[in-house]
Amino acid sequence: MRSTNLLNNFAFKYVFGEDCKEANDALKSLLTVFLERKVVNVHVTNVGVDPILEVFLEFEDNTKMKLAILIDQNKVKLHRLSEYYLMRLFGLQKEYDLNPCQVIAFYDGKESEFEIDLQFRNDNGILFFPDGMLKISVYSTQNLDESYDQMNDKEKMVYYFLNCRDKNKIKMIC
Repeated sequence: MRSTNLLNNFAFKYVFGEDCKEANDALKSLLTVFLERKVVNVHVTNVGVDPILEVFLEFEDNTKMKLAILIDQNKVKLHRLSEYYLMRLFGLQKEYDLNPCQVIAFYDGKESEFEIDLQFRNDNGILFFPDGMLKISVYSTQNLDESYDQMNDKEKMVYYFLNCRDKNKIKMIC
């Protein structure tokens, strides 16, 4: 067993962005819970020094999505980074093959979880893109001090994969 804190962008990408079956399966499991849809395929699209994990994923119903996962403890920075990566994901797509884009952010603050659906409308109020095309989801990691039985499924996944505490030590099962 190795000890590490996965509530860090570099560590998270190093573990979940590895090109191996174990990392791929763990990332699919994590995303299936957070997106509330069965993820059948994930492909890391930004191998290299960028600390944010970007993936292209496919769901059980053959729909696709571009996704970035980031972790931050500063709420202002988190908000700006989330918007930046959402626009980056969307901007890197081909106009004829647009997929929904989402940023999942883990935040070490006491604020509750929230989601933002960005909508772009023309002067007549007509949406440029369908609802749900651009989305930011933020999850707090502060509820991890509750008993495991009181946690919801998303909190249990964060607890298990990212922040397993054992007598104030953070561990990751490898």
